[in-house]
This record gives sequence, C-alpha cells and structure tokens, in this order.
Amino acid sequence: MVPKCCSVVEFEETAICRNPRLTTLIALADFMHQVMGGSVEFDPSNMVLTSGATPAIEILSFCLADQGNAFLVPTPFYPG
Repeated sequence: MVPKCCSVVEFEETAICRNPRLTTLIALADFMHQVMGGSVEFDPSNMVLTSGATPAIEILSFCLADQGNAFLVPTPFYPG
C-alpha cells in the first residue's frame, strides 16, 4: 500500500490561473468582510487578485493614468 504522502495528487489547473473561480472570490470577499469586523461589504465581481503589490500598482496605474502622466511609488519599507 502506498502511503498517502506518496500518492498522486491531482493538480487543479484553475488554482493559479489569472481569472480565479467565482467561488474563490466569494470566499475572499467573505474573509475580508470578517477581517473588517463586518463593517464593510465586498463585491466579488469587483475584486481582482494579483501575485503581489507590483502587479497591483501596475494595473492601477493603467486604470488611473492618462498618457504622459507619472506616479511616484516609494520603495518598499519594512520597519524593524
């Protein structure tokens, strides 16, 4: 008998895709609702997941800037 740790694991291809399933966004919206103490509602259809702050800033800059505009973005700072 093969131990469970050595068995074949099925890889769910959609787990890392750019457009996560709605169920993932709903779970994230529920989590953020709890984190905010229930004071804020999050609409999963308006949520975007990124792989970090840099892609998020890039997406926002394309949404907010007109051609020729510039943004000043500070270098990450970690106190301590």
